[in-house]
Amino acid sequence: MSYKIDGMNRGFLTLVDGTKRYRRGDHYERMAKGLINSINLYGDNFPCALITDSDDTELLQMASKVIRPLEEYAGQNLQGTIHKLFLDKYTPFEETIFIEADCLLYCHPQQLWDLFTASKQDFVIQEQSLHKFIKGGSNFSITDLDRYLDKCGIESFPHTIGGLIYFKQSNSSNDIFDSVRDLYQRRDEFGLKQLSNQISVADETLFSTAMVKHKQSLMQSGSLLLQEEFRLMRGYRKLDVLDKDAPLIRKYPVPQTLVVHYSAKDKFSFIYLLELNKLKLHNKFSNKLILLLASILASIPTLLVLKKRWAEFIIKMMLSRYKQQGIMGLIPNRLKNSKS
Repeated sequence: MSYKIDGMNRGFLTLVDGTKRYRRGDHYERMAKGLINSINLYGDNFPCALITDSDDTELLQMASKVIRPLEEYAGQNLQGTIHKLFLDKYTPFEETIFIEADCLLYCHPQQLWDLFTASKQDFVIQEQSLHKFIKGGSNFSITDLDRYLDKCGIESFPHTIGGLIYFKQSNSSNDIFDSVRDLYQRRDEFGLKQLSNQISVADETLFSTAMVKHKQSLMQSGSLLLQEEFRLMRGYRKLDVLDKDAPLIRKYPVPQTLVVHYSAKDKFSFIYLLELNKLKLHNKFSNKLILLLASILASIPTLLVLKKRWAEFIIKMMLSRYKQQGIMGLIPNRLKNSKS
């Protein structure tokens, strides 16, 4: 299996799997387009390969290389984020930065390459916090943490972020990926819980464990890089993916955030959808005045998507209340209380 691109030694890699299985598959495609657009803001010198089952023509044309995901490997079914355990098999590059599709760059891509190169490691992931999982504690992805640590032969493992992974094609990186895949194949033996789709497990736990077993250092949580959007909302931030001269600055917990991860509920937040639409319009306009107008107009499709999401939520809530309480469940509680 080879996905090499002639003349390209380094590049970005992202993953969009499940576009045909999930009801909101088109939103996964929209996210990947946003990520690639945020990389391409700075020219086409930073190729981005895409692992995907999508047939979206626009998305496929944006990728430097389209890689179709394996359906199984060594007898294991592969879906969703489990493909991250095989990034070393998929990547067409000698040096790779993997970024999850629900992220956006808020920096020049070269900044990421410089920072990872300075780490002088062949495999790098970032700590999410200084918290470590130790005996006597618990972890959402493990049934019995004490037993897991004993079985792995380690005393603890850190809390890491899986949305951003740097690696080179080397023996040390291969060792980590091999350890991660071994843990996954023996997940029942190690007491690793399955996630909602009954196939995936928490890949952050696997990578953290492998890093400790192979005595690899992690990028510290206060260094830079990845922040989740809901955390940024807690303090001062400036979010404008088109403003190249205004990096996103934070006083706490990191001095500068280069990549923002729009995870969980933030996938449909106004800020994220607005950024996606601004990036989309940016490809059509170059004049600064027109671009400013385009940024304002980007709020219109954003609001339409949010309106649709809100309507779906209301309908779902009303159906749930009807099933529980019958016709009376459709009457707001405040009206019931006022009558009493």
